[in-house]
Amino acid sequence: WISTLEVDKQGRIWVAYNGGGFSIYTPENDKFTHFPSGTSGLGSNTIQYLHCDRDGEMWAYISPNQIARLSDKSPIVRPLHPDTLVTHTSALAVNIFEDQRTPGLLWFCGNGLFSYNKITHEWNSFSIQHTVNPYQEFNYYTNGIALKDGRVVLSAWGTGVTVYNPNN
Repeated sequence: WISTLEVDKQGRIWVAYNGGGFSIYTPENDKFTHFPSGTSGLGSNTIQYLHCDRDGEMWAYISPNQIARLSDKSPIVRPLHPDTLVTHTSALAVNIFEDQRTPGLLWFCGNGLFSYNKITHEWNSFSIQHTVNPYQEFNYYTNGIALKDGRVVLSAWGTGVTVYNPNN
């Protein structure tokens, strides 16, 4: 089955599948190009999430625990390896989103909140106190969005929504 969809800067639709592989649909010529599992570094794992950044790069969270840039040209999968000295884990992402103010800054939420600057290659990890219970640190986030003022809005399993300002 289809696990996620994303539109790239050319207007093509990327379709990712449970069990691996993805396709790119080009509406202009009504054509699907398929990239099956097992080709060019693409294993049989599921692409859970896609995000096309402002520069047109397609980012993917591939379960279990892989972040990569996908391309329609070889190499199809270009893994991104977190700095585990900063993140304390390689199991980062459920969701990928882009900062509204800082060019090249990507956010990853899932097993915590992390940022990666694709220009400087710098990783950051953020510790967040939950707003409902300030004594509880909750670190598993299912979705996130970056606001224009620099704050990040996160949803967490069982505890609702948290608004976090990484600049404080």
